[in-house]
Amino acid sequence: EVMRVAVGHSVQVTEDLEQLERACKAAGMSWPNGPDGRARSFKLGRRGKVEKVDFTDNTVRISDGVEWAPINALVGYESWTAEKASVFWEND
Repeated sequence: EVMRVAVGHSVQVTEDLEQLERACKAAGMSWPNGPDGRARSFKLGRRGKVEKVDFTDNTVRISDGVEWAPINALVGYESWTAEKASVFWEND
């Protein structure tokens, strides 16, 4: 089943550092630090609501100070792909 990614959904960032690293690199995000110089690992296990979705790089902006994270770094979205999502939306 394809997980729907939408604004307002409650999500949690993975607690697996290697998964977060793989997802960040796949999305073209810097590693190990973000542009603000803060270690991306601070996001591990953090929860929030999706505020914005960017399908150009498959990332979401998450509330509560989590900010941008790759969709594949979210719990339950590890195997999410844009291709699966587009098929899902077309059949919606």
